[in-house]
Amino acid sequence: MVCACGSFRVVTKQSVLCSKCDSLDVKDKSDTLNKLKNELSLLRTSFSNAVNETNYNQSFGSAMFDRERAAHVILSSPTYRRHAIEEWIAFTWLLHNLKFMKKATATCSNYTELVDLSRKITKLYNRLCSVESDKAVIICINGKETFEWTEKEPLRFITDDMLAKSDTETNFVEDNKIHELHTDIVWLEGGLMASIYPWLLSEEFAQLLKQSYHTRLFPYLDKSNVNAFIQISNELYTIGESLNAKRNADSRSRCFLSANDKDNFATLKNMLFNEISKEHFDWYMANVIATNTDSFNLGSTIIVKDQEKDVFWVPLYTLQMLAIANLKQLKSPQIGHAKNNKGHTVEEYFFSTFDGYEVNLKNPVSQEELIRVKHPDDPNKEIADLMGFNDKFLLVMECKFWNSPILSKLEDELKKFKANVEYIQMNVTKIGFPASLKVIPIFYTPYAPYPEWKGITLLHSISAVQNKLYDLFAERKFKLLTETEGLEPLFKSCNAESFPFPLDVAEISTLVQSNTFRIQDGVICDYDDNEATVVVENPYSFDGNMVYFEITKQTLEELKQKNIQQGDLIRMIIVNMSHHWCIVQLARFQLLAKKTMWQHNIANFKEYHKIIKLFSVLTKSSVTTPQDSS
Repeated sequence: MVCACGSFRVVTKQSVLCSKCDSLDVKDKSDTLNKLKNELSLLRTSFSNAVNETNYNQSFGSAMFDRERAAHVILSSPTYRRHAIEEWIAFTWLLHNLKFMKKATATCSNYTELVDLSRKITKLYNRLCSVESDKAVIICINGKETFEWTEKEPLRFITDDMLAKSDTETNFVEDNKIHELHTDIVWLEGGLMASIYPWLLSEEFAQLLKQSYHTRLFPYLDKSNVNAFIQISNELYTIGESLNAKRNADSRSRCFLSANDKDNFATLKNMLFNEISKEHFDWYMANVIATNTDSFNLGSTIIVKDQEKDVFWVPLYTLQMLAIANLKQLKSPQIGHAKNNKGHTVEEYFFSTFDGYEVNLKNPVSQEELIRVKHPDDPNKEIADLMGFNDKFLLVMECKFWNSPILSKLEDELKKFKANVEYIQMNVTKIGFPASLKVIPIFYTPYAPYPEWKGITLLHSISAVQNKLYDLFAERKFKLLTETEGLEPLFKSCNAESFPFPLDVAEISTLVQSNTFRIQDGVICDYDDNEATVVVENPYSFDGNMVYFEITKQTLEELKQKNIQQGDLIRMIIVNMSHHWCIVQLARFQLLAKKTMWQHNIANFKEYHKIIKLFSVLTKSSVTTPQDSS
């Protein structure tokens, strides 16, 4: 799809622009390619000269370690994942092109220069491939040339047009890469989708690798060997971790598994599962050991030979990262299940969010919940993901929780949604609603390129959806519990146990209705006259979550009297004030440990290392958790 005028569009960080309608000064493609090729040639010449002057041993060891450090960040940190992948590609390219010369006399390493050139070369080559495939162009604005993505490239950032329409984003990135990091994706995928998280990571890794280097990087896998590649990579990682733990490897060498010569890899095979055939193992080793060919392909740059010491190095974090990235290639029903699960989880999350506002969530006629609403003329189709109404408005919402669709795919979905909205507007009473209601259509997708499309409001964040709900319906009125003394005995029934996860009180007391009270432990971040902010963990989360609990004046006074301060670990009885735990009250609490206690005896609080770690990030406290020190 292109602009209505027939010209291609450019997606800048400011907005979506038409090359013709917005009079963009787009540089000629052939001129741009020639310029990029010349720049690339000069950089490669500089690299060749520099690599001939390097101390091979120092550069090789540093590049191997830095690549694994980048791979570890890719695996563990959504915040810096895109940058880490770009770094990982640069170090991999450096290792592929590092030359060992027996007669070399260099005593000092110019490693920093080699790394800088590798970064520039891989970035410039990626731009060259992108322009060549029409996924990017060079445009001139006020005499300055800039590199911009076209509509053929998947959406990868939030435009200024969208940010201008929303409140300040919650973002803990120190360098404030607000355009590219989407906190909704980090929270919803990492927090609520644990069962399918590896599949989601696979899609993200593969996308980011492709976006960072627009040419094939992976080994050529087909259905007969993709499973073997993943399984062997995972097993090598597990074996390496085990062996390094036994020999108490330091932080640098624990990233690798080494063998003195190629034959020694046979020993590794014997440690793998019996179902891995010799044929698959031999194929694997032939496709992951670095070669001296000019072609740069990750399939031949994974396991690297130190040519000076004649030692093969197996990079453990790299293997784990590539194994996850290739999960999406498996012919598995779990992939389809993961996609459905992802969509349903987001829909249910927003449906529960609706419950925090003065909005009706059941069809007035059928009394069915207004989630995944069926089309009246075709029960096999959905007419809306979510609906809610009051006496004035009927909100119709579509959720497309995509990390990075291309613009045309997104607009295809907008067209379908628009047709459904038009049907609803014409058939409000047929569906079961009063004819007087005004239909309000909203479309949620993380990387929305513009705030409005043909009468449909696009929203890109959870906070933006909540603001829209507040404008239409206002927050739901509720009354906090004031008589909570009767809850105190519940603490005694679980006093000796830790509760990092919430426990439904109905499980320990038959007198309490289920889904009403929970017991949970957390770290206090702050509290004021109306609410307490606490870092907690839930059963579906890989990390802690910061939650706002409503409190009464009595609870506030008790927090002050007991001198509860930031960082204190408390046990809470929390109360469900809405059907979906959207509004939650902190009714009772007990002090488990002062901050100074767990700071100096962290080994005694291993159950809480996730929430302690998140607390330290949010408050910039200096904390060493068990995970950090392992």
